[in-house]
Amino acid sequence: MDTLATGKGATLAGLSNEQILADAGNGGLEVNSWITLAGAVPGATGECLFYEAIPAWASGMAGMAFQIR
Repeated sequence: MDTLATGKGATLAGLSNEQILADAGNGGLEVNSWITLAGAVPGATGECLFYEAIPAWASGMAGMAFQIR
C-alpha cells in the first residue's frame, strides 16, 4: 500500500504471481488489480484509507484514495 501511495506502483509490475502469493498469502493475487490500476494512472499518489485483516478469509481488505492529475 505504501508503494502505491507514494506513486511508485509501477515497481509492483515486476512481481511474479509466485512472489505475490509467497508475500501476501491466500488473497494476494488481488495485488494484480492494484498493479493494473498503477499502470492506468502512472505516478498517481494517494493514501491508504483503511486496511482490515480478515483472519477467517486468511486475507484482508483495503481501500485507497488516489489523486489523479
